[in-house]
Amino acid sequence: MGVLEASYASAIIGVDRRFEPIPEDEFTQERLLGEAQVKRVGPQPDAEKVSGLLSWYPLPLVLSALSLAAGAVIQLLVRNGPDRL
Repeated sequence: MGVLEASYASAIIGVDRRFEPIPEDEFTQERLLGEAQVKRVGPQPDAEKVSGLLSWYPLPLVLSALSLAAGAVIQLLVRNGPDRL
């Protein structure tokens, strides 16, 4: 059996980190985006309009409340019997 020899090399890379505010002239859209075109989008005029499906949200709430009340009544009838209500 032979003896395996291994050699290791490691390198240490130092990075200078400074935590301070970025000057205004370095924080520009052109510098961050490079050559990409900047397009500003404003609010849409119909953004407040509710879609048709979202206008139905009260219906499940009402049906849930009715189901809860019906379940409570049924439990009372089963536990106490119909003549003890």
